[in-house]
Amino acid sequence: MCGGVQFRNEKSGHLAHSLRVRLQIVVCQPDWRGSCLVPFVSPALLATRPSIRVVFMHTAALRRAPVRAGIAFALVLTAAVAGAQTVVNPNTVEFTPSASHNALNADGTPVVTDYQLSVYVPGQTTPVFGSSLGKLTPDPDGIIRFNISTLLSSVLTPNVVYEAHVSAVGPGGSAESTPSNTFTFQTTGTCAPSIAPASQATPAAGGTGTVAVTAGSGCAWSAVANVAWLTITAGTSGSGNGSVNYSVAANTSTSARTGTLTIGGQTFTVTQAAAPCSYSISPASQSVTSTGGTGSVAVTAQGGCTWSASSSAAWLTITAGASGSGNGSVSYGVAANTSTSARTGTLTIGGQTFTVTQAAAPCSYSISPASQSVVAAGGTGSVAVTAQGGCTWSASSSAAWLTITAGASGSGNG
Repeated sequence: MCGGVQFRNEKSGHLAHSLRVRLQIVVCQPDWRGSCLVPFVSPALLATRPSIRVVFMHTAALRRAPVRAGIAFALVLTAAVAGAQTVVNPNTVEFTPSASHNALNADGTPVVTDYQLSVYVPGQTTPVFGSSLGKLTPDPDGIIRFNISTLLSSVLTPNVVYEAHVSAVGPGGSAESTPSNTFTFQTTGTCAPSIAPASQATPAAGGTGTVAVTAGSGCAWSAVANVAWLTITAGTSGSGNGSVNYSVAANTSTSARTGTLTIGGQTFTVTQAAAPCSYSISPASQSVTSTGGTGSVAVTAQGGCTWSASSSAAWLTITAGASGSGNGSVSYGVAANTSTSARTGTLTIGGQTFTVTQAAAPCSYSISPASQSVVAAGGTGSVAVTAQGGCTWSASSSAAWLTITAGASGSGNG
C-alpha cells in the first residue's frame, strides 16, 4: 500500500518535501531449518497496492506545530485492488519509507522522526492495536521490514481478519498509508475453524449463498470479502459454530471471474460465469423506393461479442460490416425494383432481423401503331399494347363510327 504527505509552504508557494508510505503484509518462506531469514513476498500482492495521498499546508510560523494547530488536510483515495488475498500467519511487514525519510527541516530537525503501526478490523475506524516502530533503517533494496509475528501474535484474536496501516510521523504532522492486504493468525487444534463448502459456482446473474463455519466453543472468527462484487450480508464475525451469508453481484462482463471470502483464515472461492452476449440493432426496418438506394444499421453488443450479417435476397446486398465484434454497423444496398409488385427482404445481424420493404415500379404503357388511315368503305384493324405484367388497362372510343370489337381491357401485353 502507499500513502503520501506533501508539505507546501504557502508563503513561498513551493513544494518542500513529499512523504510516501507503501505497506505490505507478507509471509516468510522458511528455509530447510524452519527459520524465516528471507521474507517471501507474493508477486500478486506486490503488484496490487492501493494508495492514498495526504496533502496538508501550513505557514512558516506553524512549520513545527501539531496537526490540530491550523493544518488543513486533503485526502485523495484510490480504490483497493480487487482480488487481494488474505495472508495467514504473517511474520513480516514491509513498506516503502517516506521520500523525506532522510530530509531535514529548515531548522535542521528531521522531517520524519518515527513510523507508527496501527491494526484495524476492516471497516472499523478504531485500531485494535498500535505501536511506534521508531525510525527504522531501510534494507539495501530501499524497503523497510520488521517482524510482525512477535509484535502482534499475543494481542490479536486468532482467526479474525485484520488490516494494517503505517504512518510517517514528524514535527509537522503525520501521513497514513491506505490499508494493507488483510491478514489473520490461524490456530491449530480444536479452535481452528473449518468451512463447508469451500467453493461455489454462480451464474452471471448473481445470487446468494451460505457457508457453514465449524469451530470449537468460544473460538472467535471473522469473515471478509476480498473483491468488491462479493458482499457478506450476515456473519461477519462469530464464535464457535456459525455461518456466513454472502451475495454475488451480476457479472456484466463477457469474461468469467473468481473471487474469495476469507473466513477464520480459510478461503472460500466463488467462480461466476460470464454474461451471455446480447445484440440489438437500430433501426429494425426500412422502406425504400422502387429505384433502390443504400442504408446502414447500427449494432450494439458487449465488448468481445462477435456477430455476422447475411441477406435473404439477391437484390439486398451487404456492402460493409459483414462481421464485427462489440458495437459496429452494417451497410447495405437495394437494387431497383422493376416489378409492379412491392417486395420485402431481410438482413440477419447478430441473430436480429432487419426488414427492408421496397415499393413497386410504376406501370407504363405503349401502343403500336399510334395511328392508321382507313378507306371510305371502312374496315378493321388492331393495335398492340405493351405493359408490365400485372399492369391493367382498358380501351375506349371517342366516336360512334369507331367501335372496339375485341380487347376492351387487359393486363400486361395485349
